[in-house]
Amino acid sequence: MTRERGFLFRFAFLCSSALLSASSLHGCGANSILGSEDPAAVTMPPPSLTPEIYRPQVNEAIGASVSGDADKARRIYNDIIARDPNSAEAEFCRAEMCLLERRNKEAIDFFSKALSKNPQLEVAYHDRGNAYSNLGLYDKAITDYSVAMLLGPGPVHWLCRARAYVNKEEWEKAIKDANVAISKDPAMASVYVERAEALAALHRESEALADYSKAISLADNKAVYYCYRGRHFLDVYQPDKAALDFAEAIKQNDGKDGHYYYWLGRARLDMEDFDRAAEALSRSIELAKQKQDFNSAKSSEKWLKIVQERKYDFEHAPKEKKYQWAIACSAILFSQNRRGLYSLRGGIPSLEHSEDEKSRLVSWWGIHSRQDLLDTLKSQETGGHNRSWFRIREKLANKQGNQLVLSETLRDLDAEQARNRIELVEIYGKRFGDRGLMAWDLCRCICLIRWGYDVGFLTEDECYTLMMPYARKLQANYTSWQQLGEEYLVGRNFWSKSEYENGRKRTDEALARLLHLPTSPWVKLPWKTNLE
Repeated sequence: MTRERGFLFRFAFLCSSALLSASSLHGCGANSILGSEDPAAVTMPPPSLTPEIYRPQVNEAIGASVSGDADKARRIYNDIIARDPNSAEAEFCRAEMCLLERRNKEAIDFFSKALSKNPQLEVAYHDRGNAYSNLGLYDKAITDYSVAMLLGPGPVHWLCRARAYVNKEEWEKAIKDANVAISKDPAMASVYVERAEALAALHRESEALADYSKAISLADNKAVYYCYRGRHFLDVYQPDKAALDFAEAIKQNDGKDGHYYYWLGRARLDMEDFDRAAEALSRSIELAKQKQDFNSAKSSEKWLKIVQERKYDFEHAPKEKKYQWAIACSAILFSQNRRGLYSLRGGIPSLEHSEDEKSRLVSWWGIHSRQDLLDTLKSQETGGHNRSWFRIREKLANKQGNQLVLSETLRDLDAEQARNRIELVEIYGKRFGDRGLMAWDLCRCICLIRWGYDVGFLTEDECYTLMMPYARKLQANYTSWQQLGEEYLVGRNFWSKSEYENGRKRTDEALARLLHLPTSPWVKLPWKTNLE
């Protein structure tokens, strides 16, 4: 899950006062150890000859930042700069003001200047690490947090390094750091969220949920932590529980933060509670505009449009279950393209969208007309990628594997793509048997029929007449939606390794949602639905 970093950012300031009061240690040069690939392998920075004169004022400024009084913080920082503009603390203050305005690159430059003048300034390492994290430079952040750990025992260093490891998807390291932070301060709510995210990624669901709940019990600002747990519930396809947590976040916040309404709208969309989803997103837009947070307003507006599209799609689904089942065979690709899964069109009729669809039919399929579409469907039935699959399988069976890369490369494929296809047949050929890539070829036929309807090449009745034989053949040759989906994705890999790998995250997420979200047509429609 990609979470907003705003709370963590503020939390770093909250802990900075403790950092500034930590005792200085002495040693050799501070940075990663030369030749080490581990960004956490660091050495002690050299001693500083520069006293920290303005520590109380800096602490006061940081406290003002935490309480939300950015203007007061700026006044104090500017006062320190005016008194001693060339000091390490002045450079630090310049960096902190850049962080307040999310000017991370400039902040890094000023923190580096501060550290060149006082290599023992623990909080400068920590907050430079935050700036690196904000820019996605997690290895550099880990190095800075690790140096800060040498200079002081504050648990916030372990918290933020755990966060960096989460962003790098190094889950075990994140858990290890979170455990240290908890041992140092068991009442620090935010660290339980970091550990929960790592545990969830390792499918340790009960432990993750316990940590989210622990964070809520410890936190003063409970709204933030209800939102974190709600987002976790969304990730594990429990939108009803997510909606309850987002509603509680709104209650705890007295309905002042549009962010929580945004997530409530997202949860209600997954519940197919379209009107209430639109209501929550509309409120999110209103609150964001009041705060002149136009980026958040734009995001909510985008999702409000998606709600409207999904509602139209849902309300225009065919009444007969067999037709719903047939349309559901196209669900992975339509999910990937962010279109609906119930109606033939998949959303609100739009001339602009239909024209875009026509262009894609031409560029991807060479389809310019109704007849082109019908001819393509016919060729998919008798050929498609299954023809190549079975040709490779036959040559492998005849022990002609040494010739395959060359022969397949001569068929307008590069050598890497040819090797990929041969490898896939070697892995899956026996398991797939006479089905071959039927899932890939026929599911795409149903996609073509839906697109043909959207651009006006086919009528509704023609669509169902054309797609039902494909649906019946798929049902007869596969045993579940999961098997259909998994074998469809093997076909996608066979078609294009590069497209498969570039889009894998989205297609894997689409498959998981289809298999687990309670409102998914694959969950609601039994595999053995009567198609006659």
